[in-house]
Amino acid sequence: MKFPWTTSIVDVLKDDNKVDEKLQHVAKSLVKKGGDISVVIEELGPALTHKDADIRLKGMKFLSDLLKNIPNDFLNTAQFEFISKFYVDRMKDHHSITPQVINGLLALIQMKNFPHSSIIQILQQMFAQILCQNQTRNDRSNIFSILQYASDNFQQELETMGTDFIYGVIQAIDGERDPRNLLFLFEFMPRFINTYELRHLNEEMFEVFSCYFPIDFHPSPNDPKAITRDFLAEKLKLCLCASKDFAQFCYPLALEKLESDLTVAKLDSLSLLSHASSTFEVKSVLENFDDVWQAIKKELLPGSNNKEIRAKALCVISDILKAINNDEAHFEIILNKIFTNAIGTLLNRDSSLFKPTLELVIKCAEASDNSCLYVMNKVLPITLTEMTTNEEIADSEKCDILEDFHKFVCIMVDMNKLGEYKNDNYMISIQRELIKILITYDSDLSKISWKIMTRITPILSDENRQIIYSKLNANLTKSSTEEAECLLELAKVYPHEIHKLVLEEHFSKKYDNEEFAKNIFKTLSPLLIVPELREHIIEVLCINLFNNHLSVIQLVVLDILREILNSSKSPEIAKILYGEWRIVVKLIDLIKNLNIEKDQEVMYRASLIMSLVIRLLPNDQQMELVEKYLPRMKLESSISDLYITSGIMAFLDAAIPVENHFEQLVNELTNLSLTTHDENARKIANQLLCSLFNRAPVDDKHKKILSKIYDILKDEIKKQNHHAVIILGWISKGLLARGHPDAAEILETLSELLDHPKLSKSAELAFEIISLEFPNLHLPLLKHLFKQKIFVLAMKFLDGKIEKFSEHHLTAMANILQITPHQVLKMNIDKIGPILFKCIETGSDDNSPHPKRVLLSLKIINNFISDKHQFILTNLQRLVKEFLKLSQFKHLMDIRIMACKCLEHLTKFPLFTLVPYKNDVTHDLIPALDDPKRLVRAAAVSARMSWYLLGENENDKASNI
Repeated sequence: MKFPWTTSIVDVLKDDNKVDEKLQHVAKSLVKKGGDISVVIEELGPALTHKDADIRLKGMKFLSDLLKNIPNDFLNTAQFEFISKFYVDRMKDHHSITPQVINGLLALIQMKNFPHSSIIQILQQMFAQILCQNQTRNDRSNIFSILQYASDNFQQELETMGTDFIYGVIQAIDGERDPRNLLFLFEFMPRFINTYELRHLNEEMFEVFSCYFPIDFHPSPNDPKAITRDFLAEKLKLCLCASKDFAQFCYPLALEKLESDLTVAKLDSLSLLSHASSTFEVKSVLENFDDVWQAIKKELLPGSNNKEIRAKALCVISDILKAINNDEAHFEIILNKIFTNAIGTLLNRDSSLFKPTLELVIKCAEASDNSCLYVMNKVLPITLTEMTTNEEIADSEKCDILEDFHKFVCIMVDMNKLGEYKNDNYMISIQRELIKILITYDSDLSKISWKIMTRITPILSDENRQIIYSKLNANLTKSSTEEAECLLELAKVYPHEIHKLVLEEHFSKKYDNEEFAKNIFKTLSPLLIVPELREHIIEVLCINLFNNHLSVIQLVVLDILREILNSSKSPEIAKILYGEWRIVVKLIDLIKNLNIEKDQEVMYRASLIMSLVIRLLPNDQQMELVEKYLPRMKLESSISDLYITSGIMAFLDAAIPVENHFEQLVNELTNLSLTTHDENARKIANQLLCSLFNRAPVDDKHKKILSKIYDILKDEIKKQNHHAVIILGWISKGLLARGHPDAAEILETLSELLDHPKLSKSAELAFEIISLEFPNLHLPLLKHLFKQKIFVLAMKFLDGKIEKFSEHHLTAMANILQITPHQVLKMNIDKIGPILFKCIETGSDDNSPHPKRVLLSLKIINNFISDKHQFILTNLQRLVKEFLKLSQFKHLMDIRIMACKCLEHLTKFPLFTLVPYKNDVTHDLIPALDDPKRLVRAAAVSARMSWYLLGENENDKASNI
């Protein structure tokens, strides 16, 4: 096709600054008209053959860019052959043309119909004419991309080149320096080495990579996507182990570099040895083991003080043992070589080599199942010897012996090899020695013995189990944590024996001693996961809850049930309790029959257990309970009905509709909360109101009910009934959490009540209710970002009033700020900053501010200090002054501690901003050093030391310069 311009192509390339636009036009026209690219090349002829190399360069760039802009499947075979020959010929041109030749070739070989036969001619000419390492970084990258694409996609053709292709690749990559190009090569070359036979060039290929080992590279600090040294080292390791034929070169290289004094060289060498052992053939591992073992011993026995080097050296041994695990002929020989000196050292605990040797033996045991058996066969007689030969050794040394043995037992269990030692004489003898300790001692020695027994329960002999059962039975009411764990493991393996010999006498029994019952039930509750024991345990709990009229015992059972229902097994247990034991019905009957004057705590905890069970039930069963019991409830006249209602409603799923009962419930709960003298009942009623209004639909019916309750409460407020204010706080909490449109009006009313002469304290408490989280309060509906909305509303209603700095307004606002996300506070620092400062002011007189408000504000300010916020720096003088005053705040220890922490954290700011206050701080913190509370003294010492050392460390000096 003819170019669509009148001037010559040479002039266009020389002077036209719109070459790229014309290139796009040519590409589109060529594709649209189905033109022949050879015609385009002929049209480019004057430029491609021009005597000026710069013009030829621009012509080649035009052609190469054109190849990149045409579709992948546009060219046919004849066109490919023509262009390939042209590009091959262009490689002989001036060296400045080479980059564009490379670009064109990269685009060409990646096209869909590129003939495989042409790749050989291209690579042969490229190897002959282009010295890769003389090119720029980007051009070398393109050459490597050509080699990678060609080797991945033209294997059959390239194999006919034999070692010429391998040698060409070696020449191209040898001496590469750029880290990004190296990373590309390190990722691509293992695949290349595994694909093509290197023949006599194995050593040459290995030497290409060995010159980089160990990697000595430090990325530029200004590089946003820097390649790390460790990442390059990991990739290089794969290249050095890419071929089984590299083993003869790899091991000597790693062992040579391991002798270096540089930590990084040692770590890389050990890592290479590990990978080599995992990658090369077992034959190579065995041939090099003696040399590797001698080198590793130097790092382990006594070895380096560097923990990382020791860990890597241990990994080498572990990987070797894993590699030869299935080679029975050589496996034991290798382990015998490792254990030649280890046995004697393990018998001498006073030796300086004992701990490193123990680490080595443990690592060997962890390596494989066969090595675990080998090590255990050595360790068992050693342990038995240590336990029996010297009866005069101290208990602490016995503990050390058993602690070490416990480690080996855990490995044996993890390897699933415990069963191999069920009838082992050494193991049975060790069991007897452990039982002697359990009978004789009641100390740390017995604790570690119980731990070992717990791990070996499946292989305990019948005789030894009987003794353990007797010991467990005797200690059941005062079981240690270790005994309880052993009991659980025994119950899993021998449930019927545990039932008969340990627990049976404690089942179907009423208890009258609180401490006794607490210990028994605490020991029994973990056993609920054992199906064979579950029914008996639930039975004894129910007997002592429903048939035992001692409230202290009932409270113990209820606490145990609460722990059970909050555990990971709670859904399964809740299902059994509800279905098989009808616990909800029984709890309802229990609550109704309790004495309101004496047993209110039992009623409350019983209702809590009801709610925890119901929470875990499916929705249909929850709905069934709602419809069955709620219509019967008379909340104003029966406190027991209130507790039952709480048990049903407290954690009810949000999907369960309660609209049919809503109005009656909120009316009765409101009247009860306003009139009752029972503070516990009032709290439950208020929490139920909060939950009910939170889950209520936002429709006209429920809005009218809310409006009616609101009017009732406003009338009560006019009568100065502070209970009405508290109820408003609870209702607003539920409404705000779900984003109800009427919540703002109630919050505004509470804000106005902060000015009330009689009800301001109650309004302040209402804001605290809004901000606090209550563990047993369930809010089914929580709107996204509702805390941010509360902050916005509070600032709207309180911002203007806070300028007066009323105590009640400040405390209310501090409560809101504590639940506001820190990011929101940062965005509004100009507004909240003055509030926070006023909240922590102690004043010149002795009028003490509200302690809780001060503590909340200090915590928020400390967050800004941690952020090194500019607002803190701007007000540094004022803050330092207030922190120093609060470090001696008499009324609350936590405030003194937090003030000292704030002062300490201020030292992270630039040195020059802190120097003016250094003397004042170090002097004024002296009284806090004599504070009667130890925690305050510790915080004061830490803060004063940080200020005293300002400018002493290197960072401060750098900042000062």
